[in-house]
Amino acid sequence: MKKQILTKQKGNRGITLIALVITIIVLLILAGISIATLTGENGVLTKANTAKEQTEIADTIERVRVEILGTQAENKNGDITKTQFVEILGDYFDSVPTEENLPEDLTTLILTTKTKYGSHNIKISEIWNGKFGGTESPTVPTFDENTFTIRNRTVRC
Repeated sequence: MKKQILTKQKGNRGITLIALVITIIVLLILAGISIATLTGENGVLTKANTAKEQTEIADTIERVRVEILGTQAENKNGDITKTQFVEILGDYFDSVPTEENLPEDLTTLILTTKTKYGSHNIKISEIWNGKFGGTESPTVPTFDENTFTIRNRTVRC
């Protein structure tokens, strides 16, 4: 009877080598799946970086738009001049063209944001594609013999 108990206890001492190998294989498979989920083209980290870039771009576009609208609101005629536009762009972008070199068609203009805004390329037409107003100085009325002109409107007397 004692021999039977000893042989039963001897067989139940611990984990078998096969069970240990199977456990390690399962853990390696799970680790591989986890790493693939985190990295790769559709991984969590890649998606997080893409979302961060899109957020930085949208934030910069929104900041510039708000500043442009603020400038338009400050101008009595609701326009923005090329000078004002270039100054605003200079706050957010590197290598902004001068007022004279600013193209009329802004769809062709792509600028790179400053480093503090993430160094992203943004089409300026995504921000603003309106028409530029006149000069920065307030419109001064002119008087001729029989006409009165202000803001490109002429009234004959």
